[in-house]
Order: sequence, then C-alpha cells, then structure tokens
Amino acid sequence: MKGIQIHRSDEYVVSPWHANCTDIGEQSLSDYMVSPKVTWAVSEENKYYTFDIKAQYTSGAQLTAHSVIITETEAAAITGAADIINYNQAKGRPFFANNITDTMITAIQKPLAEGEYMRIHPVIYTAGDTSLQGTNKQMTVNVIVVKDETELSGDRSYGVYAGDAVIELSAAQGLSGQSDLDNGYTHAIAILADGTKAAPTVDSAAISTITGTTFLEVPKDVPVTYTYAPDASSMPVEKNVVVRVVSASITIEKYGDKSGGTALAGAKFTIERWDGSGTGQWIYIEYNSGTETWSDTASGNPPYTQTTAGTEGSTTFAGLPLGKYRITEVASPTGYTVLREPIITEVPYTIDDTDPNYDTVTGSKTPTGQ
Repeated sequence: MKGIQIHRSDEYVVSPWHANCTDIGEQSLSDYMVSPKVTWAVSEENKYYTFDIKAQYTSGAQLTAHSVIITETEAAAITGAADIINYNQAKGRPFFANNITDTMITAIQKPLAEGEYMRIHPVIYTAGDTSLQGTNKQMTVNVIVVKDETELSGDRSYGVYAGDAVIELSAAQGLSGQSDLDNGYTHAIAILADGTKAAPTVDSAAISTITGTTFLEVPKDVPVTYTYAPDASSMPVEKNVVVRVVSASITIEKYGDKSGGTALAGAKFTIERWDGSGTGQWIYIEYNSGTETWSDTASGNPPYTQTTAGTEGSTTFAGLPLGKYRITEVASPTGYTVLREPIITEVPYTIDDTDPNYDTVTGSKTPTGQ
C-alpha cells in the first residue's frame, strides 16, 4: 500500500491537511498505530463528522531476486527465512511473499553427502495481486550449497571446487589429459548459480609434470591451479590443490639367520602381482628400465628376478603400483637355503601389531617361513 490520507470534512481540518497523512510501508500497518495523533474539540450540536480515506497502490508489481551459492558452513548457520531472503537479495512490492518453509530450511542446512559436491534448492518469490492490480510477478531462483573448499566469486554467482588428490605412479603416467585427472582424482568442477556446471581450466604444464613423474621422484607433490570465469568480463576464480604422486616399494633383506646375523648378497627373488578379476590369480611382473614401468611378464618368458647385494644384503622392487604382491626366493647364496614360503604383502601396508609375526620392539614383521 503506497499510503493512506485521512482528514476531516468539517471546518476543524488541520491546515495544511497533509500534516495528518501517514505513509504506510509494505505490510507495515503497525507503523501507523504509532504515528503522531491530532485532536480537536467539537460542539455538542456539531458532533457528527466524517473521514475521507484514500488508498493508493503501486501501478505494477516489482520483484527482484538472484540465485546464489553458499558453503556448507554458511548453510548450517541459517536460522530462518530472513537469512535465505538476504542471500538471494530478494525484494518486491506489493505483497512480497515466498515459499520458504521450515522443511526447506532444514533441507538447506543438511550437510552434503559423501561424493556430493553441490545441491540445488529452488526458492519461489512473488509480488503483486491480480485481484487488486490485474498483475503479479513470480521468480524462481536457487540457493546452491557447495563444499566449504569451494572458491566463490565475489557475487556468489559461480565458483570452483577441486580437492587434493593422491594418484599412484602408473596411473599418473597414464593420464591422457585433464578430464582423467578431474574425473578420477581431484573432482574439479565449476559451479554456476543457475544450477549448471562447467569444466574449469588447468595449466597444461601441471598435467605434464604429473604424467612425467618417474619412480625416482616419488613421493612427488605437484601444485595444480584450476581457473574459471563465465565470460571475458568476469573476474576469474582460482582453486589451488596438490596432487601427490605415489608408488609402492618393497625391500627384501637376506640374513644368515632369523635373529639377524650376516647380511647375505646373492639371493634371487621373483615378484608376482595379485589379479583379483575373475577367480583371481598370481601374475609374474617385470621391470622395464627403458620406460621405468612395470608390466606383466610375457607368456613363455622366464620370471623377472632381482638379487640382494651390498653390505645390507638387500634388493628393492621400486615404483610398483599399489596392490598385493607375492615375492618368492628362487636362489640362495652358497651354504644357505631359500625361504620355505613366499612372502605375501600388500601396499600400502597396514601394520597389525596383534599379528604373532609382528615385532613390537623393532617395528617389523617377520614373514612366515623365514
């Protein structure tokens, strides 16, 4: 309601008449109740009088609202509809209304599920009244909840999410490009307030650094910067993450007796990987020094072996993909016997100090059969 004008129709009208007028804001009639009062006296014979009330409405409905992105922490801190209206920068006249309920507020406050990076909540705002003005307006905008790690633009209309990642060496070397890195590891995504998604850009040099990693460099941390702007006039948003390239290594040390003793050089070991597909099987693998990678041993070829050497009597199978391995001693130095049983281990290896073969003093595990 634009305003109400009230004045008497007899000679006791205050001059000027508009001094008695009160401008009542949208749905704020209570304001009128505390406006200044004007009193006057009338004679007994002239006690009948009238009031003229004129109500004026705006000529058309006015409504604005904007879709917005907020973080999980911000969503959890919402206490009522006013917070949502404020985030959407929503306002309208006359008869401004919305569809925000307690159920909607609870849904917005809810944390994102595992593997969920954005959640869209549509909010409807209205203004106007067809019965009074012959017109009304309605807008549907979004409140999008994203992970706290998301970098947002200043106006909250877009943002970039990406997470730190760990990638095994052979997988890093096999990346075909950004999409492999994004989809499988960093989950990088550009999120827009209208509910759409896009792919952020990444420095191609970072991809090359990851794919060019050798086992001699691991573990290796590679800084990766994702950037996104919806158009040339928008300020880009940057998200920095770290991609760690890792690999497994298994070191075998050969000693003259179980308690330690003399380190022995000259013991030969084969290595097999566990293939869990189908019924499962052990497959011999071999190292290619030219490509610095491991691969399955071709059918008909003898098993690849490594030999212990040096004062520690050791050999290391380095740069292995993460997984389960079986190592078998196939030859022992003169005067010594090979291990009765293969060594089976999995990398990364989780120590179980309840295992009877685990030495709580030295922090090492003695394989059965040594």
